[in-house]
Formats: sequence, C-alpha cells, structure tokens
Amino acid sequence: MANTKDGELGIDSGIYQHQYENDTPGVRTYAPVDDADAYLAKAQELGGTLVQEAMKIPGIGIIVGMFLDPEGNRFGVIQPRHDHG
Repeated sequence: MANTKDGELGIDSGIYQHQYENDTPGVRTYAPVDDADAYLAKAQELGGTLVQEAMKIPGIGIIVGMFLDPEGNRFGVIQPRHDHG
C-alpha cells in the first residue's frame, strides 16, 4: 500500500493479488470522500460500472466501495466512519 501522507487524507493505491473469481489484475487507487454512496452513484451516472457497493470495514473505521470507469480502470472510494470508536 502506498500512502500519500501520514495521518492526512490523500489518494492512496496498492497492488493486490486476485481477491475473487472475476477479479481483474492491476493497480487499485482509492480516493477519500465524504459520502461513498453518493460518489459511487455519480460514477455510475457518468458511465462507470459498480463493482462493490459501499460497505463498512469492521475494526478499521472506514467505508469502501469500488467501480470501473468506462475504460475498465478500477477505482475505489474510502469514507471515514465518524461513529468508529
């Protein structure tokens, strides 16, 4: 995982092994957002394809979702969870 700055929001990325059967190889880039559902909906409105609905990641305090752009590039969004204690 590559982080842009310690303790600050930034655009991070990583290289992963296949996670599931229909997974595609490549780099995954995640952008911090304030509303993951809204950004995923906007991506679809602009021609993207939803890959993973926004979901809470237990124990980490984030919500993540993922989409493919019209060219097939995979992007993720990360929303901080303010209710995480």
